[in-house]
Amino acid sequence: MKITRIVYYCTYARSPDELPHYSHPFLTVEEARDEALALSNAGYYGEIEKHHQFGHDDEPNSTWRVDWESAGDDAITLVDEF
Repeated sequence: MKITRIVYYCTYARSPDELPHYSHPFLTVEEARDEALALSNAGYYGEIEKHHQFGHDDEPNSTWRVDWESAGDDAITLVDEF
């Protein structure tokens, strides 16, 4: 059965020439904001992104995918910059 979730990621880097890194997924925007503050204090900059994801109940937890089909253009949205 298909299941969906909304999670938040921090994408971050130290310079514009560096490819951004992704944090682990956070279940609340407040947790993502706390991580963004810690990253900012460590010299990183970046964004908090909201992701609509889907998986199947018989798959491992590591196989979540972006839900473009159900969420369309809102599947990944920018929440804030830091």
